[in-house]
Amino acid sequence: MAQVQGSKTVSRRALFKTAGLGLLGASLLGQVQPARAQAPMDMALPLGLKRLQLGDASLTLIQETSLQLPANVFGGGAPEGAVSELLAENNLPSETIDASVNIILLDDGINKVLFDTGTGQTLLPSLEAIGVAAEDITGVVFSHFHGDHVGGASFEGALAYPNAMYYFPQLEWDFVTAASDNQGAQNAVSKLQPALNSDQLSFFQDGDEIISGVQALAATGHTPGHHIFELASGSESITYMADTANHYLAALLNPEWSFSFDSDPAEATAARREQYGRVADEGSRIIAYHFPFPAVGYIDREGDGFRYLPA
Repeated sequence: MAQVQGSKTVSRRALFKTAGLGLLGASLLGQVQPARAQAPMDMALPLGLKRLQLGDASLTLIQETSLQLPANVFGGGAPEGAVSELLAENNLPSETIDASVNIILLDDGINKVLFDTGTGQTLLPSLEAIGVAAEDITGVVFSHFHGDHVGGASFEGALAYPNAMYYFPQLEWDFVTAASDNQGAQNAVSKLQPALNSDQLSFFQDGDEIISGVQALAATGHTPGHHIFELASGSESITYMADTANHYLAALLNPEWSFSFDSDPAEATAARREQYGRVADEGSRIIAYHFPFPAVGYIDREGDGFRYLPA
């Protein structure tokens, strides 16, 4: 695997499809608390906390917040009422979906690395509550540009994690820096600009080993540069699925049902099928960003679709 190199030089590529991409970023960034001091510790403890061992490394899973989304955002291309019917059949509320926001903290004894930063509302005080200072974080890896993933990257022009290298998909950066008419993309650029200014923004490609034991895998379609990550230590590995897996029932049982925020629904469906099939056939553990906390488990094939099995 090629070791990624930090660089501020990027090439502009053809402008990607933009339909729907700005909505999630704009809506969620509007909810972000702009200053760390405004989040009282007693109001910002982790909603959920779980620790896992991965070979010689440890993973801490933090439920930063939970988003209430209309059920129909998970059923693009589905028959009318199919999502609500599926939810009701599984004894879940049929009109809204509780989408958890699950952050990974990897500690390999040398690096402390976050995977995405949530909406920015509670992650910093949540880390402090478990004894991890912002200054302790050495790396922040981003899957894509949406506001519920980059919202905690910086506040009022200052990096949330001042000693960290920020890692962002090159393909995604090419998109957001070219999409001047996309508010969500421009919000992401603003969130990452302090890292660029301080030479702490590094770009990666499909297949790059970002840090030792962390490999980026392109899974585009949700956004133009969306990536997932294979985390490995010793003989163990786990796949962080990011937004390739958005709902543990609808997205897996019916991978062809698109998510409203997918930039290219057909490409996103192909990525879902490819990655679900890969982890199912390999028997690999996964962590999903929006599954019910702690969102750790396995994916099995079921008919023409898949089934999530919590670990």
